[in-house]
Amino acid sequence: MPNSSDVIFGEREAEWFRKIVEILRHCHFGAAAGITLDALTEQAGVSCRRITERIMEERLADFPFAVVSGNTGYFRPTMAVEINRYRKSLRSRAIKMFLRDRTVGRKSLMEGFIRQGREFVDRPTQGSLALS
Repeated sequence: MPNSSDVIFGEREAEWFRKIVEILRHCHFGAAAGITLDALTEQAGVSCRRITERIMEERLADFPFAVVSGNTGYFRPTMAVEINRYRKSLRSRAIKMFLRDRTVGRKSLMEGFIRQGREFVDRPTQGSLALS
């Protein structure tokens, strides 16, 4: 019986996920043995690189083991330093994304866009503020 992620992804993508798991399960231990996204795509028989990337992002919790990435590609960590380096990189990128989001929000307010909750709406047109 397919799991809930298989329903979201579709049966073909679920099969690709299973192939990716098997590729990483039996080899690619440690950063030195990482596999690039292109090589993983090819070995798993996935039709395009972006699908493999999406699978690695959206199905990470479904892997039965830890998978990290670095300069050499995706791999199963064999040392704590590999895990720590990966997590530090994730935190750094998350902080940069948060700061970018905050800057765009502030600048958008300065440009006259209106915030409604967490979203923005278009700024009023010139004539819409006139008194009746």
